[in-house]
Amino acid sequence: MPDKPNALVLYALPGQTASTVANHIRSLETLTAFNCRSLNIAWQVPGRVDFDRFDVVIVHYSLMASENAIEGPISLSSDSIARLGRTSAVKCVFMQDEHRNVKGTIAALRALRANIFFTCMPERIMADVYPEAELTGIKLVNVLTGYVDDSLLQRTPPPFEERTVDVGYRARKVAYWLGQLPQEKWTIADKFLHNAPRYNIKCDISTREEDRLYGEAWIRFLGNCKAVLGTESGASVVDFDGTIRAAMDTALAENPDLTFVEARARFFADIDGRYSMAQISPRCFEAAAMKTLMILYPGEYSGRLQPYRHYVPLNRDHSNMSEVVGILRDPERAQSIIEAAYRECACAPQNSHRSLQSTVEAVIAERMSGRTRAQSYSDSEWSVIEADSRSSFERARRLRAANAALSRLMDCVLPAKSGNVLRERIAKPLRAALLRR
Repeated sequence: MPDKPNALVLYALPGQTASTVANHIRSLETLTAFNCRSLNIAWQVPGRVDFDRFDVVIVHYSLMASENAIEGPISLSSDSIARLGRTSAVKCVFMQDEHRNVKGTIAALRALRANIFFTCMPERIMADVYPEAELTGIKLVNVLTGYVDDSLLQRTPPPFEERTVDVGYRARKVAYWLGQLPQEKWTIADKFLHNAPRYNIKCDISTREEDRLYGEAWIRFLGNCKAVLGTESGASVVDFDGTIRAAMDTALAENPDLTFVEARARFFADIDGRYSMAQISPRCFEAAAMKTLMILYPGEYSGRLQPYRHYVPLNRDHSNMSEVVGILRDPERAQSIIEAAYRECACAPQNSHRSLQSTVEAVIAERMSGRTRAQSYSDSEWSVIEADSRSSFERARRLRAANAALSRLMDCVLPAKSGNVLRERIAKPLRAALLRR
């Protein structure tokens, strides 16, 4: 009889990604209350895996792609989903980007026969978005989108006055159908860059995809910036069945010059903000940990940040730029805000990955009460399964290369709308061919 219950963590980490995703996965792989195994999955869980030899199976949000119109809301094969649905293990599902196709997410939870759903949906709207009647028997638990990386707290960031960039920022332009809130992620950059020359501010700000930074490069960037811009994370439109996105895709295909204001008025003005998912971004935690001054649009930030104490508030019309720049150029005042954010946000126990782990362990323990322990895999048995998983990833690499070549070909010879339709028709058999056992 094992001393601890056995847990399996399933996730998808195919390549370069934001460090917050990798850190989130690592926190689940190192749950101290369980004997944890994990698999990096490319579409199909190896057939050798017997889920009933685990007490708990955790499906990470990297496998939950609710916007996938071709294969459905879970980035797993139908066989893997069916096998997970049949197991007697306690099944936990993590989800992010929950503004997309909520009905698909609910269907996915049912298909998996999930027991516990860890959601980033703010508690104030959780019951409206996920009605209890549609998720009978599934316990919903609110968690943050990300937590403080402990390794950042072990660093010694460069002193404020030695940093060579005054204000830095990276973001991408997001889809219109997500609503007004996420548009601020790139409009803050445009407005700030427009005003910066008047104040002789040295900026390194971009919303171009090719300028995005990941991993250590992003952390070095933060450490070289005296201040960083930011907004609340999340969407202000919840697309329950995918119809808003579909309408927007059609409208933009017909008129690529359609503005956000026009799109909002036509498609979602009446619901924008009704279910706002505004919350703190993991980037705030990273900036606080790297002792980089935060210049943010005012918001609740999940109750973790207070204006003028933890960050410098920037009016949405940027009318207080002079005040913001004044704080930036006052090292003593800037440092007091930086230190408060470090102590009270970055070092706060409730913002740590250990806090997430404690929540997960406690909720699972409650659900597992009285259950018989499963028989664990030996190390030698598990090494064979890991080899199978690595082989699947090689097939997945070939799939991605084939898809990229297909996209380039279609972009050259077909109109955008026709190309998308054809992609959908051939993507499924192509995936099946390349990822078959």
